[in-house]
Amino acid sequence: MKKSSIIGITIILILIIGLFFIMNNFQKQNIKAELPDVQVIYSISNGWIRWEANLTIDNKGFVLFEEQMPFKGNKTKKSIQLSDEEIYNFKKLVSESDVFNFEDNYDCEPNCPTDQSSSSVKFIIDSKEKLIYMYVPGEMPEKLKQILKEITDMMDKVKLTNDISKDSTCLKAGEIYQSPGGLGKIRGECCDGMDTIAEYTLQEINCELFNQEAGGNSICSNCGNNNCEIGWENICNCPEDCK
Repeated sequence: MKKSSIIGITIILILIIGLFFIMNNFQKQNIKAELPDVQVIYSISNGWIRWEANLTIDNKGFVLFEEQMPFKGNKTKKSIQLSDEEIYNFKKLVSESDVFNFEDNYDCEPNCPTDQSSSSVKFIIDSKEKLIYMYVPGEMPEKLKQILKEITDMMDKVKLTNDISKDSTCLKAGEIYQSPGGLGKIRGECCDGMDTIAEYTLQEINCELFNQEAGGNSICSNCGNNNCEIGWENICNCPEDCK
């Protein structure tokens, strides 16, 4: 075979391979362009500790996390930006899950526990809405489980970022340092002059018994300043201030 023929064949092969990659990339772009607008709002709350949190994921991949404990006056706001690939995969999962055919409620039946967190997820797809409530659910569609797994993973990721609603990133008095029962992730450092105390409520006279059963949170506090801080200090966790 002549050298010119080999060069010609090589050029043709290069052109074919290049055309394949161009067509493949064009096809992917078309598929992405066909995905609908997707926004998801996930909410979770626990009335026992008066805690609530919301995670909003908009169509462009901006994730906003808001958490508050009204009785302590604590509010947290954090955010992250998903990559193009992350938001594409999430929108694809939601849009292909046929969320409008999911049930409106997923509850355990019968004999549901009364001390668990309740949650809801709201899907907004091309302006059409679907709201689903969940309370210690038993059986759920696998696609919904996958979506919730992605959402909770995003929530864990955004929690590690700095609080955009505060000037200081240290944990102030009354804010949770670690939960639950010292087994969860440490959320930061207590501000200067404070240390951690166990979170108790006054539902039990026997503080030791209640703490053993509840395994509550660790909270930053300036216990020992001769001022019983209403909302997180009491006779159980700071007897020197709350006599």
